[in-house]
Amino acid sequence: MDRIAKRFFGDWGMMSRLSIVEESTPKKIRMANLAIVGSKTVNGVAFIHSELLKKSLFKDFYKLRPQKFFNMTNGVTPRRWIVACNPELSDFLTDATGDSEWILDMSLLKSYKALSDDN
Repeated sequence: MDRIAKRFFGDWGMMSRLSIVEESTPKKIRMANLAIVGSKTVNGVAFIHSELLKKSLFKDFYKLRPQKFFNMTNGVTPRRWIVACNPELSDFLTDATGDSEWILDMSLLKSYKALSDDN
């Protein structure tokens, strides 16, 4: 906190928001703050989440160390999720389309939207 006090001299609000300890009664540990302070990097996993972290939730930490925040999408896509987690649906879609090309290009399934109400 000494370095923060020097950098943001007189900005007690900033110091309070960056503190690991919430100065209430009883005192509480801010686990998210502890995680940010103790981590080399902070990843929002998806672009929208990374932006929320930087612009809203942890904007003071971002102001302090912007190089610590970055975005790297975790690579989970709906098509890969369906294949891994719902093999029955995956098999159904492959049978319905006649091949497994939908796994590489989900836009191929758009033509089947009209059948979604077909019982």
